Amino acid sequence: MKQKKNICGGQYYHFGLESSIKNALSDQSDLPNFEKSIKILMNTDGIPLFRSSRGQFWPIVGRLENIGKGEPFIIGLYYVGLHIHLNSHLVALYSDYSNDLLKAFVKHFGEKYGNNQLVYNVHGLIHIAADAKKFGSLDNISSFPFESYLKKFKKMVRKPAFSSQQIIRRFSEKTYSLAETVASDLKEPHDLGSLPVGFNGCNQYQTVKFDKFVLKLRQRDRYFRFNGHIAQRTYSENIISKNGDIYVAYRIFTQTIKFFDTPLDSDLPC
Repeated sequence: MKQKKNICGGQYYHFGLESSIKNALSDQSDLPNFEKSIKILMNTDGIPLFRSSRGQFWPIVGRLENIGKGEPFIIGLYYVGLHIHLNSHLVALYSDYSNDLLKAFVKHFGEKYGNNQLVYNVHGLIHIAADAKKFGSLDNISSFPFESYLKKFKKMVRKPAFSSQQIIRRFSEKTYSLAETVASDLKEPHDLGSLPVGFNGCNQYQTVKFDKFVLKLRQRDRYFRFNGHIAQRTYSENIISKNGDIYVAYRIFTQTIKFFDTPLDSDLPC
């Protein structure tokens, strides 16, 4: 397999024209007579890998016009990311150069694709270099995250009637769902624990899962510390749910000793 080559900030792999033609004709046993010259149509175009992606594939694709089935085949593959305007260091070095290239592209665009294709998106290219020079990386002023979020609104509307009401209802359902997710982190209900004043009749649990740790009432998993560097040693006595909120009833040890002091102090917070 041929190795990739680094060209102009991207990677290029050449499959080869001869081998590509042979592969295109390999499954055709009865080829008709044709002229000594083979007519090949070639095309190249950019393909974004993902929505709002920096990287693009630029395949070189060919097709035999006067022989075979005329199915396209790949000749070369070039991959490049939009580097200059997404890197503040490269913007400072090559901003003027990229500006000249973009202006030249817009200037000759109509000659290649037709003046009727000169829409505002094409004209907008001449401002990219200036914006990158003023604001730094284009990621700093990119609207892609907002555009990606807007598509969620369309998915929330299931029928033309009462469109705004549907969106409001979907967001309300999402808020309720988040509240349910918090409640589902409480596990192993029980009714044998002690309840502080004002918590009579509330639901009790033996396990609660937080973002970064799990707290349980059993002996080996009930100890924790809080209040930053004060690091008070405590142990949980009960886990309570009241009006959708989660409470941990605990006791604080009044007398403690260090586990060790070398090579560092065990009182230091992890």
